Amino acid sequence: MIRWLEELPQQEDFWSELEKACPAEAAMIWAEQAVLGYGNAGLWMQEGENGPEGILLRNTMGGVTAALLPTADARELSQFLQVAGFASITLPNGWAERLNLPNTTQQEYLLMEWCEKLAALPYGYFPKEITPRRLMENTLAAFGPVVGEADQQEWEWAFGLRIRRGKALAMGLFQREELLAAAAVSHIGRTGALIGFVGTPPEKRGNGYGKTLASLMAAQIAEKGQKAMLCCRPQLEELYRTVGFAVVGRQTVLQAI
Repeated sequence: MIRWLEELPQQEDFWSELEKACPAEAAMIWAEQAVLGYGNAGLWMQEGENGPEGILLRNTMGGVTAALLPTADARELSQFLQVAGFASITLPNGWAERLNLPNTTQQEYLLMEWCEKLAALPYGYFPKEITPRRLMENTLAAFGPVVGEADQQEWEWAFGLRIRRGKALAMGLFQREELLAAAAVSHIGRTGALIGFVGTPPEKRGNGYGKTLASLMAAQIAEKGQKAMLCCRPQLEELYRTVGFAVVGRQTVLQAI
């Protein structure tokens, strides 16, 4: 059974299982709903005979994040998502095949966890907190449009609210006053935090700025006793391995077509 929720369930055992089965997705849902709550388009929980089996959150821009236990009912979830509709859906490893959703394209990401104790900062460089707008500007310069122009203001508002409520952080790596790279702790959950938006403009690539900043932010997360995670494209695995990240899982994002 899938039912609509007004707020996140508080069952400790359930969240502990979710964080073990799919830590990145659990952190994303916890941070989004714990901060925004009313601002999200929907929150649902799938329940089985033995209790909760998964949480689905759809944000205001139509993206769904699913944190699922292995026992979740794939057929029911697939039917529900096709009726509810989505622009994209973020799934734990293996679930794209289990749900078999039609009319979608698929992108695989690696889930990496930081395993080092310290992060070295090259001489002459320093990290500094930046605004959500500057983070978005850097992301656009590094990757091009990641959300539509109409959605950028909504994203900036939502990310700024997460920052103000302690569930996100945007940082830049600087030399003097020049921004070399930017990244964010985009979702701070109960026990883990997810680094994202790691971007270096094309003219500054090849110098290790992005991976240096990511490792510095991971060290900051670890100092607070949380698990530092990063989702990246498979071709970037070796890049992040050099600063202490190791692959611990995979994630799939489906885009509706």
